[in-house]
Amino acid sequence: MAAHLSRAQAAGRPIAHFSKYHGQFQFVGRLRQPLRTLMSREETLAWAEANPDGAVIVYSYRPLSHRSAQPEFRQGFKGREVYVWRAADLAGVSDGWYTGKPADLGADDG
Repeated sequence: MAAHLSRAQAAGRPIAHFSKYHGQFQFVGRLRQPLRTLMSREETLAWAEANPDGAVIVYSYRPLSHRSAQPEFRQGFKGREVYVWRAADLAGVSDGWYTGKPADLGADDG
């Protein structure tokens, strides 16, 4: 993940992180710029629309999909999946990235 973000940043692409960011990719990826932290679905979608060539990091407890696009990157992370989507594709990504833990998996940590 960190290497993917490093390459994206080196290519001049803006990167946003949905929800709390604890710097977990900063040192490992040798990122030179801080990630933009976005705390709401609306704010994230607005950022994605304004930065269509950017990359957006989101997390989900369920698999995410898009009718015609694939995530740039996906891997397991602390009991869920972390995805990097091209910002222009984010609006078409299935529900789940902007909600907390589903009720059938336990309390909401959203």
